[in-house]
Amino acid sequence: MRSVKLSLAMLVVLLGRAQVNAETVVINECMADNQSTVTDEDGPSGRPERENHGARSDAAKVSTLQNVRTLADLKRCEELKVDDTPWRVRIGLGDGGAEAGPWKLVYCLANHTGDGDATLSHEGQTPGQMLGPVFLDVLAADDAELGPSRGMSAMQRTLPGRQCLFAAVVPTAWEGTYRLRIRSPAGHLLAARRLQVTDPPPCYWAEFAIEQDRDAARDEPAWAVRGNATAAWPNYGGIQLLLVFDNHKFSDDFERLELPGTIPMARQWSSLFGVQRVSLKLGEAPPPLLRLSQADDVLTIDSDVKIVTWADLHLLARWWVNGKPVLPPRPDGVRMIDLARKVTYGNRMRVSLTLPDMLGEVKAGDRVDLQVLYVPGGSVQLPRHRMSGEMALAVSAPAGPAASVPLLSNRLELDIASVEDAEDGV
Repeated sequence: MRSVKLSLAMLVVLLGRAQVNAETVVINECMADNQSTVTDEDGPSGRPERENHGARSDAAKVSTLQNVRTLADLKRCEELKVDDTPWRVRIGLGDGGAEAGPWKLVYCLANHTGDGDATLSHEGQTPGQMLGPVFLDVLAADDAELGPSRGMSAMQRTLPGRQCLFAAVVPTAWEGTYRLRIRSPAGHLLAARRLQVTDPPPCYWAEFAIEQDRDAARDEPAWAVRGNATAAWPNYGGIQLLLVFDNHKFSDDFERLELPGTIPMARQWSSLFGVQRVSLKLGEAPPPLLRLSQADDVLTIDSDVKIVTWADLHLLARWWVNGKPVLPPRPDGVRMIDLARKVTYGNRMRVSLTLPDMLGEVKAGDRVDLQVLYVPGGSVQLPRHRMSGEMALAVSAPAGPAASVPLLSNRLELDIASVEDAEDGV
């Protein structure tokens, strides 16, 4: 197992304030005030946003973020020049996938057109969350008078290719207006989109594990199921590569696939992220890259590709009792997590199995199912209210040999005969 010292890239998502109160989502687009809205699935229409905080003076040059589902859709988006750099980008807005939660994905297809290495670099104030060579800014409606959000960063990274795919997750779990803006490092407004979210769906994904004291001599797992788990959302993308195109030739079949980053990922992409040594019968689908199994009171997560073996940050879970999905509680705030440790990579994690509090009383004869999700950039709790004027930080692991896309495991029926309830406060 390889380990490296921790190097953090803090990805910033601005959250406003709203209340969650229903079960279905309708996301509308408002391209200008006092205009009628159309459903997001109908695609963008109308004018782009016309605020001009550090943007070009000609607002007509501001592109509208288009809906995308496939690589072909993304390649049809307008190509945008990034300041006076060699980078050219195409930006699109996609869904999280059939098994995702209340979030959207902003994709960035970046092409380096200059000589020399393809390098991402930035120093000083940042106009939002890094998304490859550009920045994503997310504001609530009551933040409309604000200019681009400003953080501080100093980073330089040489990419392994010249054409790369990035993505960022935008949680849409609260009612209200979301103003998405793409900016260059100099703060120029390149593209914008406004979303109106009503009746956001529930989030069934929750925190999964917590580090536990163990007896290494007895080969006890380093992790245990978290008893007081709450709803959480994943982070991936940002400056982490989803895909490098240089070494691959994509057929029309790949062009029509849902973009990697959706949950679940289309199986055809698996060949680019890991080789599975399995024997298949004719017509049989390959197993998932991430597999969940149980032996007595220990859960094992095996992966065909390297993963960051921090089960507390990089694994989410969803549970079912007697076939009904369990809705995890939403916290009032975000829990602080100790990051003063090394990042380790491997192909396996083991977790002591207990039943989390949110399952309630589980009786003999009840069926409990579990599925886990590996998220390459870590995860963060999903609070009940949007936080106005504050920042929710999701932690991104450093670039390394780990999987760059979210990996969904099989759904496993648990043997709960010998499993004890989680202790309070675990």
